[in-house]
Parts: sequence; structure tokens; C-alpha cells
Amino acid sequence: MASVPDQLIHSVGSPEAASPAAERDPRLIAVEAARLAATDAVFPVEVKPTPEERAAREALFFRISGAAINSDSARTQRGFVELCERHPEVQKTLEALQRHHPETYRHSVGVGLIMMALYNEHPELFADFTSEEQDDLARGAFMHDVGKLKGARMSEDDTVYDPAFYEALGVVGRRPTDAEMSLIKSHTSSEVVADRMNHVESGAFDRLGPLTQAVMIGHHSRYNREQAPGAEDPKVQKAMQLMELVDIFEAVTGVMGPRGYRLHEIQQKPAGFSAAWIDGVLNQTAQSDFQKAVVAVLHTTVRMDVVISAIHALASRMAQEAPFLNDAALYDGYAKALSEAAFRPAVQASPALAAA
Repeated sequence: MASVPDQLIHSVGSPEAASPAAERDPRLIAVEAARLAATDAVFPVEVKPTPEERAAREALFFRISGAAINSDSARTQRGFVELCERHPEVQKTLEALQRHHPETYRHSVGVGLIMMALYNEHPELFADFTSEEQDDLARGAFMHDVGKLKGARMSEDDTVYDPAFYEALGVVGRRPTDAEMSLIKSHTSSEVVADRMNHVESGAFDRLGPLTQAVMIGHHSRYNREQAPGAEDPKVQKAMQLMELVDIFEAVTGVMGPRGYRLHEIQQKPAGFSAAWIDGVLNQTAQSDFQKAVVAVLHTTVRMDVVISAIHALASRMAQEAPFLNDAALYDGYAKALSEAAFRPAVQASPALAAA
């Protein structure tokens, strides 16, 4: 299977994949929409996909970012490729998450791409950070949830591994118990983050920049932030506040693929999932003037109308077909719904092309 950045290079190397939809030939849009709609590789949990099937899924995954991110997607995606080339531990972390917890993998890439899009569109928010520190923030965005590898056995003598972690993380339809919540919170403890990072690459945690370490440990204000190195430093605090908002934003929107529990909530109260609700969640978190400035522009990094439309469509499909689908089915369903929401106007304008 090609590596994560190899797949991304393949995606952004195609002019039709990189160009904004509004500037593209309608024939190319129709062809891409048809290709996405025809991708039906839904793998039961017990079936291991072939390398070719995984490669096809990865190519589809990175096309989703082009449809969902409201920025120069080619520039943002190439920035990711270059980051992986400069810092191999980023790729290794994502590949480990991809193997052990695909939902967290997609979320992590989404957080990283939104962070990079935010920098491309609003560099004034990063004025207090040097170029090296901006690089550290990007690394931290893609790797911020490395602690969620706690649910994966990383070696024969793995002392942190806890199989109950993924069970707690996957709770749907009810609030986690106190014990489950305690497990979930542990993914940002300094011990767990350092251990999982060092399992991904020997000695990697100590080689990370201080801001990268800080945002990996301190991206939740409600737990373990005091364990982050330099937690009292104003610049470190600003970095953690920024990461917290981008993390929440991707989690509540599901830009790179919605989570099962989020779709369950949307099924119960469809009208509740809206841009106004998302802004409300962000505003509840924003305490500092800096965070309020981030919230004011964060929603512009994503094509909110497209994402919301796609998630509503998938929630409706789930209600009709089954209360819950496996991870692969959710992912494929979202890709199709997002494609239809992103490209519907141009396809409808040319029925003959859509039929072709």
C-alpha cells in the first residue's frame, strides 16, 4: 500500500482534483461525482481489505478534504505532504492510527488540515509564533490524539495498553460512565502521550518541539492541561487554546467523516445540527479574546453548507437502513453524500453529462 503522503501527492498531482469546484469544467465534476458515487467498497469489520482497496479508500479520503475544506486545498494538502517529509514521525503516527483506530485517524488529519487552512487564510492569528513554532503547531495538530493508541497493543510488553479504552471511546446512544470517562480523559496524560509516541518511533517524544508536546497533552482545557510543558507560558497557553478550538470544530462538524455517536444524535434531533449550533459549541469554549478571534473566522475554513447537507443526508440514510453501520460503511456513505452536496449544482446544470 502506498504511504499516506504518497496517496496525497497522487491526489493533489491531478489538476482536476486540486482545482476549486467553481472553477472546473462541469464534465470533470460530473465524472468525479460519478466515480465517488460508484465507490461501494464496504468492508465488514472481520474482513481485511486488500492493499488495492485500501489505496482506493485513501485516494477517496483525500478527495473529501478538497470538497470540505474551504481554502486552497492543493496548497493545504501539499503543506501536509511537505510536513510529513520534514517530520517522518507525523506520517508514522497517522499510519498507526489508521491501523488501530480509523475514526481517530480521519479526525486527526481533519484537525491538521483545518489548522493549516486556518494559517493560510488567517496568518494574523499566528503572528506571535515563529516559523519553527508554526511548524510545531502543525505537527501537534496531526498528532494531537496519539494518546488514543492506548487502546492498541503496541508491543509484547506494552504496559499502557488497555483494551477497554476503545470500548469507552465507542460508546453510542448514552453518556459514558464515570469509569469510561476516566479512561477517555487519560489519552492526554503526559505519561500516555509520551509512551504512545515513543512506541510509534523510539525516542520520538523527547525530540518534539515544546509546543508540539504542549498541544498533544493540553488540547483539552478540562483535563491534564496542567501536565503540559510550559503550561503557564502565555504563548503555550495560546497554542493550547487554538488547538482546543480546532479539535472541537472538527469533532462537531465531522469534516473528514462523521462519528457514529454524532450521527445517532442527528437522527434523534435533525434540526439541532446546524451552523448556529456549531457556533454555539465553539462560543461556549472560547474564553479568551484570542479564542473569540479564532471562533470568528474558524467556520470560514470549511464549506459548512456542504458538510451539514452531507451529514444530514447520511443520518437520514442510516435511519432508513440500520440504526448503526460499521466504520467503513459510515465512511463510504459520507463520501457519497459529501460528493453529491459539493457537486450537485454543476451536475444538475448538465443532465446529459450527469447521465453519462
